[in-house]
Amino acid sequence: MTGSLARSRTESQPTREAVLWRAGATGSILAFLAILPLPLNPQVPLCGVFWLTGRPCPFCGLTRALACLLKGEMEVALSLHPLSPLALAALLTIFIGGSLRLAWPHAPFLAVPKEASRFFWVGSLLIFLVYGAWRFCLGEHT
Repeated sequence: MTGSLARSRTESQPTREAVLWRAGATGSILAFLAILPLPLNPQVPLCGVFWLTGRPCPFCGLTRALACLLKGEMEVALSLHPLSPLALAALLTIFIGGSLRLAWPHAPFLAVPKEASRFFWVGSLLIFLVYGAWRFCLGEHT
């Protein structure tokens, strides 16, 4: 029984390749947003929900807001999407956590309980959905 418990514990942990992929993809997204100049008022909206309904989705303006946050433009970012600091915190958590796991794969300080991680991600998703529903009903778009 001890062997099966140890086996299930190691099977649930992400592989080195998975951690490397997540950290690399997240780091690339953050670098792309920090470097690329994005227009604050694009001529053509890229959101499919906005195209179909004329109303904003929960994530409309988030890409531009993240780019502004990474450039230090907090007021502009919050006007584009008030939840952009939460999204940036999530991206930084994935990037920094993945990078630390690669450097110290067996460090005890990197062990985050699954319940805490699940609470963060589910809670964040619920916050975005509630905000998106409110925004959709009001029809506000930035």
